[in-house]
Amino acid sequence: MFATGIENSYPTIRLPDGTTHRVDELEKTGHYQRWREDFDLIKELGLEFLRYGPPYYRVHTGPNQYDWTFTDQVFGYLRELGITPIVDLLHFGLPDWLNNFQNPEFPTHFAAYAQAFAARFSDLQFYTPINEIFVTAKFSAQYGWWNECLASDQAFVTALKHLCRANVLAMQAILGVQPGATFIQSESAEYFHPETPAARQQANFLNQQRFLNPPKVESTTMMWVAGVGLLVNLYGVYLLRKSSGESLNMKGAYFEVLSDMLTSVGVLVAGVIMLTTKWYYADPLLSAGIGLFILPRTWVLLKEAVDVLLESTPKDVDLETLRQGLLQVPGVAAVHDLHAWVLTSGVNALSVHVVLAGEAEHEQVLARTHEYITGQHPIQHATIQVERGDFAQHETHQ
Repeated sequence: MFATGIENSYPTIRLPDGTTHRVDELEKTGHYQRWREDFDLIKELGLEFLRYGPPYYRVHTGPNQYDWTFTDQVFGYLRELGITPIVDLLHFGLPDWLNNFQNPEFPTHFAAYAQAFAARFSDLQFYTPINEIFVTAKFSAQYGWWNECLASDQAFVTALKHLCRANVLAMQAILGVQPGATFIQSESAEYFHPETPAARQQANFLNQQRFLNPPKVESTTMMWVAGVGLLVNLYGVYLLRKSSGESLNMKGAYFEVLSDMLTSVGVLVAGVIMLTTKWYYADPLLSAGIGLFILPRTWVLLKEAVDVLLESTPKDVDLETLRQGLLQVPGVAAVHDLHAWVLTSGVNALSVHVVLAGEAEHEQVLARTHEYITGQHPIQHATIQVERGDFAQHETHQ
């Protein structure tokens, strides 16, 4: 089957001034005046199937009251042309007397309309009782764009419930008249892909919302895979734990393996919950919890990396204490140009100018200051310039 279609939606919208306006696509395109030309063009294309429906809000004028004038004309002409319609009975809107999709009586009245249509056009086989149920409910009752113009989960679920019930009742009513009827359901095939990892949870929620139920998870298989992953990651954590403080790279590797290990634990816990309770929201909730647990450690790692890049003063080095200690070293008269910075993770560097006191020996003072700096403070690399008292005046900075 290869078919085309004529857009026939007719929702109501609320204008800025608070009034309600119906947007009838058949009217906007001039179809009510030029429907013969439209059908002739379809025939010229060589198409034998057409997805098309009468304007429900115009036909169903009241409880068990119908105006078939336009419908008889268009479906009669389609029959003459040999074009088989796929009947679209409801496309995004309701008659004014039914108000909107929050009305609990709507499904029963719509089923009566479907039965009356099938009885009047008993030769027709293909039906789409309600077009795009999910989109209808979403746009009308959660986005607040159409019909009831509401925006809440309760309104969305109510509209969805009534639309689904109306669709089922309409199919039953049609089959009661036309047992050989074939139903071609039309629904939004939208699927949300997360652009970043941070958007994954929201994308999963939007995808699951189409069915108001998260997809079934193979809990047993998931737990076996997580168990194997846990053993591997436990061994990795054991290997990296002792050396994680040696460098930023090792710490990053350790945190990565640790996060994988915690994820495996979370998957196992979620698997047990889903296996015993069938509550499939456990998986994303525990995943979010693991992410929150790892976040502080990620911040620490990032901050250390920034300290290295900016050559910040090491947190564990007190320059004033170090300066006072150098002044106590025998043979040291003064200290200037004292600097310390992070050279790389776990390696702090220092440079200093030391002024000799009197006739102190250069080599002895150099050895003493180096021993004091590296022995009493977390400095791994020290550059010490030893100079006589009158040398500092020749330098460009003090």
